[in-house]
Amino acid sequence: EQTRAAAEDLREQSEQGRDEAEIARAAAEQERSEAEAVREQGEETRVDAESGRAEAEKMRSSAEEERKTSESDRVAAEAQREKTETARAAAEEKRTAAEQDRAVAEGKREVAETQRATDESKRVAAEEKRAEAEILRAQSELTRQLAEDQRSAAETARLTSEAERAAAEQMRAYSEGERSAAESARSEAERQRDAAEQARAVAEGKREVAEEKRIYNMPHIDSNGNWWIGDTDTKVPAQGPQGEPGTGVVLSDQRPTKGPVLWIDTSGMQPVQPSEEGTAIVLDLGGEEDVEGAEVVFNLEGKARPVKNAEFEPAEPGSDIAKINISK
Repeated sequence: EQTRAAAEDLREQSEQGRDEAEIARAAAEQERSEAEAVREQGEETRVDAESGRAEAEKMRSSAEEERKTSESDRVAAEAQREKTETARAAAEEKRTAAEQDRAVAEGKREVAETQRATDESKRVAAEEKRAEAEILRAQSELTRQLAEDQRSAAETARLTSEAERAAAEQMRAYSEGERSAAESARSEAERQRDAAEQARAVAEGKREVAEEKRIYNMPHIDSNGNWWIGDTDTKVPAQGPQGEPGTGVVLSDQRPTKGPVLWIDTSGMQPVQPSEEGTAIVLDLGGEEDVEGAEVVFNLEGKARPVKNAEFEPAEPGSDIAKINISK
């Protein structure tokens, strides 16, 4: 009866999954419609941007024509100024005879210079307008590109919504198939549950036997101080005999009074560049061939501390093993 109820619940869940898939399909269809609207709006924005770009291009062309006209006027004024200057030079030669004519010619030259300055101002203004038109054209081009990107994004969203709608439809069909399969699998699940229960009982019995055997055979130290395995005395003591006093390492700026120890003098320190991080004993050979003057130093925290009671003994001929002799 419980299995039947569970199968009924599974059927209801499958039915609910089918309804949810239908809702998801409707939502996907709504998203597709919204994406299509966004795409159409992006297309309108692109058309407006294209119109703005054409207008800016027209303004730029007009400004360019004005600049060319101003340049022509400036050239003509320059030619007129040169002609007036020539007339002034000729009048200067006849200054005593034609002082009045020179004054008139000078007045004409000044007028021509004023006209040239005016034309130059016009040319500069026309150049500024052309630059502004170029900026407007670039802005229009940027707006058009943004609109194109928005249209592409809207198209991508529409395709995604369409794919999600198809997936929702497939999920609905799959949920319907699962509901039918769940009803068919109910009897098989009941049979497998009984078989699994029997197998679990057998495995639990085997595990309990193995655990008792593991605890029984676990090594332990008994009251006599020996290692035992189960009920068997291995006759092996758990603690070894007391060893002889060994040597040690002393980091100090004073010579040790007891030994033998490895004395690392901390009073004299010099910076070193260790080959690797950490603490290590290194050999300072001084040069590639000066092995007789080698010194044993201790690298600690980036400082080289000499080992005072250690001497370096080079390797014998034919051997690659050197020695460090430590004295008391």
